[in-house]
Amino acid sequence: MELNEKITRKRTNGDIQEFLLRCCRPEDLEAILTLQTLVKTSLGGYGEIFVEDTREELAESLELDCCIGAWADGKLAAFTLSIANRISDRNLARKLGVADEGLADYVTYDTTFVHPDFRGFGLQQYFMPLKDRDARERGASYALCTVSPDNPHSLYNTQATGFQVVRRCTMYGGVDRFILEKSVGQGG
Repeated sequence: MELNEKITRKRTNGDIQEFLLRCCRPEDLEAILTLQTLVKTSLGGYGEIFVEDTREELAESLELDCCIGAWADGKLAAFTLSIANRISDRNLARKLGVADEGLADYVTYDTTFVHPDFRGFGLQQYFMPLKDRDARERGASYALCTVSPDNPHSLYNTQATGFQVVRRCTMYGGVDRFILEKSVGQGG
């Protein structure tokens, strides 16, 4: 997917911010890691609702997957990542028992995180149709994601974009998660 666009977003308090949205590149890895750590730290005692991707996973994704950054005032304000519909243990369809030959039907919406200074501009919601478009361009029919059962706000927002809970399981080294699915095919 090609992406390089400026958007202007408004918070409910009236603040206005311009963002540059673009596909991230390998040279963005350090900025992504720094933002990820900042976001995890900002959650304090709720840190287990957010599981970090490793340096290796992010480096791999910058080469193979859909990685979108929102930049504001020259710094990374938000990041989102979708695992392509490929044979990989990172494809959540494996958790649902889908065989290798069926993995091409599924993308995994892996992570989205927003710098605390830029929360409230609706960037997570803005990212969703971009990821849906990328999934369709890759020929996927379905998107999967995970949400912590301890994060009702995120669960509500995810379901509002068409996802439905299909399974509850222990993942990511022992934390409880819902796996959600939605159609992203033509008309999905």
